[in-house]
Amino acid sequence: METLNIKPNLKIIIAEDHPMMRDGLKLQLKKLKSPPKIELAENGMDVLQLLSKEHFDIVLMDVEMPIMDGIEATKRIINEYPKVKVIALTMYNSHRYIMELYDAGVHGYLLKNTTLKELVKAINLVCENEQYYCADVAEVLYKNLLKRDRITKVSEKEKVKITSREVEVVSLICDQYSSDEIAEKLFLSPKTVKRHRQILMEKTGSKNLAGLVLFAIKRGYYKVFID
Repeated sequence: METLNIKPNLKIIIAEDHPMMRDGLKLQLKKLKSPPKIELAENGMDVLQLLSKEHFDIVLMDVEMPIMDGIEATKRIINEYPKVKVIALTMYNSHRYIMELYDAGVHGYLLKNTTLKELVKAINLVCENEQYYCADVAEVLYKNLLKRDRITKVSEKEKVKITSREVEVVSLICDQYSSDEIAEKLFLSPKTVKRHRQILMEKTGSKNLAGLVLFAIKRGYYKVFID
C-alpha cells in the first residue's frame, strides 16, 4: 500500500454537517504519516468560533450546511483569517457554487468522490501557496472564466511574450502538476520551476494560478473546449 505523506504539524478543521462523512474523513487523515491535529465543525459558524480561539492551517469546507453555509464561511475566513487556507470538499459540481467559491478566494475545490491521495496532494499544494481544483471542477471553472471574458484578440501592446520554457511550465500548471512534478518532467530543480511560475505571474499580471491558466487558455497555449 502506498504511504501518503502530509505536511507535518498541520492543524485542520473539517466542516461537515453529516457525522458519518465528518468522522470517516477524520479517521482517514489520522492514519497518515505525521497525522494532523483535527477539529470538527458542523457549520460555518462553528469554524469561525474555532478560528477565534486558535490558529488552524486548513479548513476542509462543505458547501451546504445549516446556520452558516460554506460560501459565507469562506468569505469570512478569507477576510478575517487570511493565513488560513480553505479547500472546498463537497458533492456539488455546479458552476454557481464553483464560481462563488472562486470569487470568495477559495484555495482548492474537491468533490466528495475524491481519493485520499488527491486530498493529501491538494492539502500539501495549498500549504505551499498553490491552488488545487480537481479535474471536473477545473473544467467548469475555466469554461466559466472564459465566458466571463470573451475577448480573445489582443492588441500588439497587450500581448505578453513568454519563452518556450515558460510555455512548457504553464501548460503543465494547467494540467495541475505540482512544482515538484513539473521539475521532474522538465529535468529542472523545483526552485527553478517556482521561479518560472513567479515570473509568469508577474508577466501576465495574474493574481493566482487560475488567472494564469485563463491567460494560457486565452492565448492558445492550453485548449479547453466549450459546449
